[in-house]
Order: sequence, then C-alpha cells, then structure tokens
Amino acid sequence: MALSRVPGEDELYVGGIFTLRRKSTLASTGITHVVSVLKYDFKDFEDWEKYGHLNVEVDDVDDENLLGEFERTGSWIEKALKEGKDGKKGKVLIHW
Repeated sequence: MALSRVPGEDELYVGGIFTLRRKSTLASTGITHVVSVLKYDFKDFEDWEKYGHLNVEVDDVDDENLLGEFERTGSWIEKALKEGKDGKKGKVLIHW
C-alpha cells in the first residue's frame, strides 16, 4: 500500500509498513509524525529521530482490543497535527 491522504482538512495519511522505507515519499509529503500500529522493533529504520513516533503495539488478530488504544492514540494524533514541527502544522502517517 502506498501513502494515501485521508479526506478532510488535516494532513493525515495512511499506509503500510513499507511506506516507511520510501524516504523520498515521506520527505516530499512532509510527514512529521508516525503512528505505528503493530508489534515491531523500529530501531533499524534510518533517520527515525526525524519523526515524532507513537507505537501502538498490537497483534494482527481478530480479537485484539484496538478500542482500548483509541483515546491515547487520538489525543497523540491531535497534538501532533496541531503542534507540528518547526513552527508548521503536523502531518501524520498512520501505518500498520
């Protein structure tokens, strides 16, 4: 899955894990923050410190409790979009 913008006023995007490997796409889109919805060790990704990051560690199973993560994740995304980075509004990628 490539990077897709969610319709609306905010700069909110969705994509798969391989979107993170497309550095030129992240840069040209201006992504400032990343929400990762999976159990994964991201220490091997280069330039990871460039982005604000929230890792929602869940398994890809039918009975995973995603609702328990909504409030924390939603608040984090709202803050990232509002506060952004370097004086500009944030652009958030949510991937799984």
